[in-house]
Amino acid sequence: MHGDSGSTRWFCIELLGHFRVTENGAAKRTIRIRSRRGQALIAYLAMHPSRAIPRAKAAALLWEDQSEARSRHSLRQLLTELRDEIGPLFDAGIEKETLEFSSRIFKSDVSDFLEYTRKPGSTGTKSAAEIYTGELFDPGPVSSSYDDWISSERRKLHALALHVFETRIGHLIAGEGHREALSVCERLFTLDPLSEATHRRLISLEAEVNGAGSAAKRAKELALLLRKELGVSPEPQTAELLASLAANRTSVKATIARTIPVKSPNLIRRVAFAGAALACTAFLIVAVTIGLHKTVGEEYPSHDELVTLGFVEAAKTSASSEDKALSLFRKALAVNPDSASAKTGIGRVLLQRVYDLRSANRERDIAVSAEILSEAVKDAPNYIPALYFLSIARKNQGRFEESIALLEKVLRFNPRHANAHAQLGHALLFLGRAGETEQHIRKALAYSPKDEGLAIWYIFAGQADLHLARYAHAVEWLEKGLEIGPENPIGLALLAAAHVLQGENAKAAATAQKLRQQFPDFAANFIRDLHGGYTHPEFTLHRNKIIAAVQTALDSLKPSELSGQ
Repeated sequence: MHGDSGSTRWFCIELLGHFRVTENGAAKRTIRIRSRRGQALIAYLAMHPSRAIPRAKAAALLWEDQSEARSRHSLRQLLTELRDEIGPLFDAGIEKETLEFSSRIFKSDVSDFLEYTRKPGSTGTKSAAEIYTGELFDPGPVSSSYDDWISSERRKLHALALHVFETRIGHLIAGEGHREALSVCERLFTLDPLSEATHRRLISLEAEVNGAGSAAKRAKELALLLRKELGVSPEPQTAELLASLAANRTSVKATIARTIPVKSPNLIRRVAFAGAALACTAFLIVAVTIGLHKTVGEEYPSHDELVTLGFVEAAKTSASSEDKALSLFRKALAVNPDSASAKTGIGRVLLQRVYDLRSANRERDIAVSAEILSEAVKDAPNYIPALYFLSIARKNQGRFEESIALLEKVLRFNPRHANAHAQLGHALLFLGRAGETEQHIRKALAYSPKDEGLAIWYIFAGQADLHLARYAHAVEWLEKGLEIGPENPIGLALLAAAHVLQGENAKAAATAQKLRQQFPDFAANFIRDLHGGYTHPEFTLHRNKIIAAVQTALDSLKPSELSGQ
């Protein structure tokens, strides 16, 4: 984002792929905007640079269910909050009847992106492609009018970005820059993962840059994706490309010659880990079962069969089935020591064991899981299951920045990955960014409203609301989660804390009694020991308050209740 050299202080507003406000004067600092409507208003003004927006219009957009007088009052309060967060320079352009972000003071990546798209030649498209790091930031539900506006803007920018990336790839191919074209095409794929035209270009570039073997792998991934997401076979143009590769590159023949779909058993019916923050979408499980497609006349190799059976056992979520799954995955590794799917299976089972409270050594199992999942990611850097489960392991080691980076990579490959959104929202909580959790939970709910991980997602949202001191909302979320998955010690403990903090001592005691009856050994400090005992100042402040409230609820129990009688 380029600034005005004549201005000593100005602000960068980043809206592509994330939300961030940074002061770029003599003292650089990142500014935290706490409220959803504050983020929404900043995004709206930044999308209309140097344009005076009537206060009445802004107020109606953000509070459409309120009267004009009340909505304008709410807007005044919000402007005061934003001034406190940004500083006095925020007042520039804030008039009695209008609001305006001067482009001299407030500069956005969206404006820069649009400016570069208007420049002719390859230089403009190169810069525009570099700036577009993700879809336009959506703060989450604000009002139907605002939500409609932001959705429309996201679609427009998304369509423009697709054109930019396609143009950039064309320029690079014309200049024999195939390796860089492949990199840009990878990014185009994350924007439009179901476009066969993009896949065909990826396969062709892969063959040109990395050889026939890599192209064959791309082809197999495409067939799997189309079958899983759309239930269709590749287009004739894709089949023609594969045939061409098979004809011209003999090393590819056995791998990408006529592939046919094979009916897959329902491998995973239950993917939410009981009482835990771990859920995996069906896409992840299907993606690791290599045997979903096979070449005509080819028998399943023992490695693939072992991996498939390993995930079948892992899905049963019992101690004996976990042991069987680990044995099967280890046998698969003996056949193929570089198997990312087998390593991912081992990491997943170890995490599942931790979250099902069957681990004899929680820290050791998490550490081993993280180590083997790291190997899987090293072997297959773009393998979504390995990335996803490694993010879970890192979160539980208290390495939240790494967890977030991994989840963001998953979402670049699959922006509709519901579980990744939920886990990202939870990870942000530990960095003191509880205000951002709900928007990711709501995205998860929108993308997979009947997901088996719903109980965990609701508890994530309730935990975030506890950190925001929104106790009534926290109770609503937590009760929803416990209604679906009642045997969740963390959910019960958080609900007891919410009741204590609301002054509802009778409800707190009743919830604590359920917790003690189901989990006699549960202690309030267990919450402190989760996730590596992370110590972000703001997070720690609220966490300690919650732990004290849980302890208060447990202390209220009578001796007979403490023993679980």
